Amino acid sequence: MNRFMHNIRYIRGLKQLTQEQLSDELGVRRTTIVNWEQGLSYPKMELLFQLKQYFGVTLDDLLMSNMEDQAQLAKEKSIDTEDESKSKDQISVSDKLDNSAELLIKANLKLIENNNLMVKSAELNAASIDKLVNLLSGKNN
Repeated sequence: MNRFMHNIRYIRGLKQLTQEQLSDELGVRRTTIVNWEQGLSYPKMELLFQLKQYFGVTLDDLLMSNMEDQAQLAKEKSIDTEDESKSKDQISVSDKLDNSAELLIKANLKLIENNNLMVKSAELNAASIDKLVNLLSGKNN
C-alpha cells in the first residue's frame, strides 16, 4: 500500500490534478483520494483499473514500483544518452576539423611548390631574356 499511496500522489501531481479533480474523474469523494494518499485505505479493484486507464500506467507500476524513482532513472538515462550523443558529435566535428586542417596544409604546400616553380620559371625567363638582349645588342658572353 505504501508504494500505491506515493504513486497516486506522484502521478496526480504530474498531471497537475487536485484531489478534488481526480475524485470527480473517478466518481468518488475527495476524502477517498486523501485516504489513498495517506495510506489509510486502498481502492477497490474496479477503481484500480480506472486509475490505470486514466493515467495510462500498468497495474504493476501503480501498485508495485516506485514511479518517481523510475522517472528519475529514465531522465538520467536520457541525459546520459544525450551526453554520449553530444560526445560522438564532438568527436565527429573534431575529426572533420582535423581532416580539414590536413587538407589545408596539403593545399598550402602545393601552392608553395607551385610558387617555387613559378619563381624558377621567372628566373629562367629573365636569364633567357638577358641572353637574348645580349645577342641582339651584339654582346657575347
